[in-house]
Amino acid sequence: MPGQPFYDEAGMWAAFLVQATLRAPRSAWAQVIDLSVHEVGFFNKLGSEQYGLAGQIKSRATNFGPPPGGIWQCSDGLVDIGAHSDRQWAIFVDLLGEPDVLSDPMYRDRVMRIRLFDLLTDLIAKHMATWRAREFVAVAQAAGLPCALTQTPAEFTRDPQPAARNYFVASEHAGSAPFSMPGLPFLSDRPLLSYRRSAPGLGESNVAVYVHELGHSMDELAKWQADGLV
Repeated sequence: MPGQPFYDEAGMWAAFLVQATLRAPRSAWAQVIDLSVHEVGFFNKLGSEQYGLAGQIKSRATNFGPPPGGIWQCSDGLVDIGAHSDRQWAIFVDLLGEPDVLSDPMYRDRVMRIRLFDLLTDLIAKHMATWRAREFVAVAQAAGLPCALTQTPAEFTRDPQPAARNYFVASEHAGSAPFSMPGLPFLSDRPLLSYRRSAPGLGESNVAVYVHELGHSMDELAKWQADGLV
């Protein structure tokens, strides 16, 4: 599509994914490839371009906004702070007990905090390391500082909050033991979504969809399976 390079790049990624899938063992073949042009553009701007210009490789623990925004290591986990305004900086310094090294009035200027990124990062990291992650989030949110825990997938599955809202549901397939999986993304007083059954295994619904629903013959389905199309 002329004039829209991200669509061109997304098309190239799609072709690459199709080739990679077809070259993989049949047991690893997927039925759907989900590719977002917006995600391609996001990766290009915050990944490819940053690497090409400065050699930076972004990660979940990489900070690139004005301090104290970003991800910080506490004594027992990670905390992501979304602070950018002068007011949020003041709240943050107050939470840390107004240490002398961070109380200089010049740090109230967002531009100055960007210019002194490396210095402030080192100073803030030392103070954040003395906090417990969950304790900091509770105190900071109560004070009006935007922040949240940054968890690994394993930490998230053990967190009491998603368990308390029944986020995980039981799933079971023939040949495997029962396991927990993500359920409804949100809850509402009048249920807007429902969970009926576990997702089908690879090819499990081929007959129901291609033959019974779309009207193709069993011979056609068998040929497609032999050709590796489904």
